[in-house]
Amino acid sequence: MAAEGNPLGQSLLKEYGNCLCEYHGKGVIKIEDGKKFDCLFEAGQLTNGQVLLLCDFVPPLLTDLSISAIKFEGTTSDGFRICATEAFSETSYLPDIPIDRSSGVWAAFHIQRMTVQVAEEERSHFLHFGITNFEFIGTEPTRAPDNSFHLTLPLDLQSDSRSTRLLIKPLDLNGKIMRRLRTLKSVDVSCEAIAEISADGDVAVFTEVVDDLCYILSVARGTKIQWVYCDSYNAAGKLISRNHFSRITKPYCPLPIIHPVFNGGKETKTFIEQTYKTYVAKRESHNLNKGTIDAYLDAKAEADFLEMRGVKFAVAMEILKTVFRKAIKIKGGAFRSIIENLCDFINLQIDPQEINLFVECRNSLIHEGKFYCETATPKKRNRCKPLNIKPEEYLFLVNFLDKVFLKLLGYSGPYIDWRIPGNPIHRDQV
Repeated sequence: MAAEGNPLGQSLLKEYGNCLCEYHGKGVIKIEDGKKFDCLFEAGQLTNGQVLLLCDFVPPLLTDLSISAIKFEGTTSDGFRICATEAFSETSYLPDIPIDRSSGVWAAFHIQRMTVQVAEEERSHFLHFGITNFEFIGTEPTRAPDNSFHLTLPLDLQSDSRSTRLLIKPLDLNGKIMRRLRTLKSVDVSCEAIAEISADGDVAVFTEVVDDLCYILSVARGTKIQWVYCDSYNAAGKLISRNHFSRITKPYCPLPIIHPVFNGGKETKTFIEQTYKTYVAKRESHNLNKGTIDAYLDAKAEADFLEMRGVKFAVAMEILKTVFRKAIKIKGGAFRSIIENLCDFINLQIDPQEINLFVECRNSLIHEGKFYCETATPKKRNRCKPLNIKPEEYLFLVNFLDKVFLKLLGYSGPYIDWRIPGNPIHRDQV
């Protein structure tokens, strides 16, 4: 690649996927033995959150060199400083190699974090976190620096230790982005969460708050929602720096339990503000950010066969059962009794027949890998009638776990009931 572009005349990063942003210029790679090598580079972040660095070494290195990079520093063609010092992982170099440079050495790296310094010696007043796959309707008109208006979602997040105000703003092409996400079931940044920093503010605090917020949003929308970059701005709205992070993202899945647009977006705002304190209080004891919610979201994802998605729901319930027993210090007990205790503890009113059916569905999926409607014997059918078809049983599991997680987070308001295939119902209360 050339210093002012690349020899193909197009973005090389597009070989890896759609790009959020790209940078190119000259830099230096430092490897594990301390040696440094000059390179021309192209770096950037994909819409799925991955951060990549492509290097064309100058002068060419030996072609059999194994490059174990530990640090990268460079200057972009715009004069910005760019660096990466965390978690380099060499990967395949996908762009075509120019015929006249076939003896050169090219390398590609996945990077955990990349920082781009746009302006020097400026204090950050605002942080903008890029958030993937979140569909919403704003509740408050807000003026942008160019005097245009956006409908934004202001949030007042209260916990026992602090109070944080955030504003969620749609990206300019939010409508188009969401249409693509719904159609292609892909990953993309759809909005930004904006925080104002005081003079003594700690960026790490806001990072933790947005981490928590993304898990709450994920439960609300039934799909993995994640932040993948953090931009810093000064008081006048000038960009100071960009931090790009490779974080775990998942394709969009349209199984929300809090409606994105119903009641003008107010249900979403109420859900977030009502559950935030409970989420923070239970985050550690119930491993909410360490597998409990992610297992539940994976069960809703559409990449697997329906049986495997059903098994994942059973596994998600096993994880929740385990963390619940540890949180309230229960020893032993049959699966059914633990589920009953869990429902009582979170104040979820469940018909005993519904618990019977859930236990039979779980047992069938865990022990035989099939839905209960396929494995129920005549004796079992007399004791607990199965549902008619596999999609109906799967959506029964969806609804059951949805209600468990809503009540676990202390929520009792309106939600979407997915039990009837093709006909989700908006319920007034969990």
